[in-house]
Amino acid sequence: MLVLPCRCWACEDCARQRRQNLIYDAAQGAPTALLTLTVNPKIGAGPLERAGMLTSAFVKLRKLIIKQLQKPPASRWDLQNKDRDPKIQHRVNGHNKRTPAEAKPRIAWFGFMERTQAGEPHVHILLRAPFIPQDWISEQMERLISAPIVWIEAIEHVGKAVRYVTKYVGKAPAQFGRLKRYWQSLNWLSEHREKKAHDWKRGTYTVRRENWRELIQQRVVDRWSWWKDENAIWHFTKPEHSNGAYGLRSPPPPALASEVE
Repeated sequence: MLVLPCRCWACEDCARQRRQNLIYDAAQGAPTALLTLTVNPKIGAGPLERAGMLTSAFVKLRKLIIKQLQKPPASRWDLQNKDRDPKIQHRVNGHNKRTPAEAKPRIAWFGFMERTQAGEPHVHILLRAPFIPQDWISEQMERLISAPIVWIEAIEHVGKAVRYVTKYVGKAPAQFGRLKRYWQSLNWLSEHREKKAHDWKRGTYTVRRENWRELIQQRVVDRWSWWKDENAIWHFTKPEHSNGAYGLRSPPPPALASEVE
């Protein structure tokens, strides 16, 4: 008999596995920044309503960011209510010069809720996006939901992203009412994998670097074949590629090694 997981956060075993999946997927997206948005406890009827306001504000904020990235660099991230410090403006100008305007800019994001000790919602968002100044985000959030307290900082490497997610997720991402505990953009994983695609010279096929968790699922559900060579490199073969020359994969991360062997 095959026992299927319930995938419930209230289940100790499933919650532990889902938390590991969450950390892994967050790191796989190669984030470049962590953005934290807060609420104003004086606005709204309670934490549940404020959590809904916060998620709606983030949707609007994303659209505003995309509009800014469509502008010429010299016209981007202007403040409406105050003058920016000259030193900060110089830094903003330097980042803008390295980010030309795009007709259809895309940003990738992975967000998850946190409940503070006071019971109020925060949302932490991993971003894969160009530079966005904190004072501009603060001004937009003040206008949207009267919550100007925000924080954004760069993520230099994947290990830092993993530490952030591990720190803020805790036992499980917070849930307010029927709102999602976490969510991500459609291009969080797919777009990053396409950039890492390789064309192997010994064949005409293209190998997409899916994450290991997806490969493990495909091995079970789609009956893929697997074997490991003397260099500890895994080869995988889809059923329609019986010649065995479909793809290669480096060793899995330690947390998933037992599922591969």
